[in-house]
Amino acid sequence: MSTEEFVKNVHKEKDNLLRAYFENQNSEVSNQINTMELTAKQKEKLNKALDIALSDLCFTLLSALDGATSLGSLEQSDYTLYDEDGNKLVQNGQMEIAAYDYFFNRD
Repeated sequence: MSTEEFVKNVHKEKDNLLRAYFENQNSEVSNQINTMELTAKQKEKLNKALDIALSDLCFTLLSALDGATSLGSLEQSDYTLYDEDGNKLVQNGQMEIAAYDYFFNRD
């Protein structure tokens, strides 16, 4: 798996979670949203806010794995991440670049 494939799958997972939150799936988040009794416009605004928040979180986690930012109270550090075939996924800022592209440069 390449770095880009890894980031792409994290992005897909974020989209899947967001979709599940608003499609009345039986999850704690969707249950909480349903109790709010929001109008369609309010749901749209909440969806956008959660999309931004999840994108920020995913980007921060991926950037931290790439050594481009700190994570929580941990100092900025380089990590080595391998796929199941032993291929290195984190190399020279590629993950941060791919994450920025997937989470902030796409419509």
